[in-house]
Amino acid sequence: MEKLSCISIKLFLCMAALHMVPFSANVEIAYFRYNKKAAASFTFDDALSCAFDKAAPLFDTYGYKITEYIQVNRTFEDQWPHWREIAQNGHEVSNHTWTHKNGSMDPSYYDYEIKQAADSIYRMTGIFPMSFAYPGCKYTERCRKYILDVHPIDRLCGKLYVNGQMTVQMANEFIGDAFSGTAYN
Repeated sequence: MEKLSCISIKLFLCMAALHMVPFSANVEIAYFRYNKKAAASFTFDDALSCAFDKAAPLFDTYGYKITEYIQVNRTFEDQWPHWREIAQNGHEVSNHTWTHKNGSMDPSYYDYEIKQAADSIYRMTGIFPMSFAYPGCKYTERCRKYILDVHPIDRLCGKLYVNGQMTVQMANEFIGDAFSGTAYN
């Protein structure tokens, strides 16, 4: 029940935030795939090998895909074939900067941290990274503008924690509930 409450609170906050965003007159409604009422996004950060050797295969079992935000300098040469494989299999492998420098960085780092990281991910996976996740959830509007010139999507801190932490057991239970259909009835 506690997990459901956290999910409900997170969804409520997202909906409330959407009502505060000023929309232009040219708004279009995009429906979810198969006309579903909602969608979920499962993201992993920092180029940890458990994303390609455990998470991606688990999600594939249920027909779902994940997004892994790569910190490029933390990605070892022998890992790139794995990132390429999951990207080619429909999982998103995207940008989390070159060195995990947060978005309040000096503008002199933008090309190196953002653009070169994106280009490296493209070169190594064969697919350009569509989105960007801000390390440490920090950014300036100037940095965000630069990022949105490179990536069409940015993630502004979509994290879920229960009592300040997320354990492997909590994540497995959350994922199991979501896949079984009991979390969103």
